[in-house]
Amino acid sequence: MATASGTIERQGEQSFDLILPGVASKGWPEHRVLIDVVRTDLPTHQHLGFRISVPVVAPITQDG
Repeated sequence: MATASGTIERQGEQSFDLILPGVASKGWPEHRVLIDVVRTDLPTHQHLGFRISVPVVAPITQDG
């Protein structure tokens, strides 16, 4: 996911939206997925010090 691909949209100084297309979650295991948030627009990538936990109840993405 990245701002360049349109899956992350900055909403302000302290907020952003994640847009997850179905194909992105297709292989996620049931229970939960952790997403690290890292700035990659700097000379050295910088972890922003938090993770996002996404609950995964059941895979719903279908081929087609």
